[in-house]
Amino acid sequence: MSKRLLFIFFIFFALSICSCGLFGKNEAEKKFNEVISQLDSSINLTVTEDLELPKSINGVTLTWTSNNPDVITNEGKVTRGNE
Repeated sequence: MSKRLLFIFFIFFALSICSCGLFGKNEAEKKFNEVISQLDSSINLTVTEDLELPKSINGVTLTWTSNNPDVITNEGKVTRGNE
């Protein structure tokens, strides 16, 4: 009986540690959400000039990659088409 009780306590303790974020997952997720929030608040949907792409936010290093570098380069240089 005491071994079974000790086993149940151990499982409960292990699950409590995981759910409390003692392994750093919650802290990483929190930092990620902070970065996304700052990026969301700084996005302008109308692009008329080169972009200033931040290299880091809150100690998180950012790397930018354009899926269409002929229009916006990885460095944020914008090439507008004929209007």
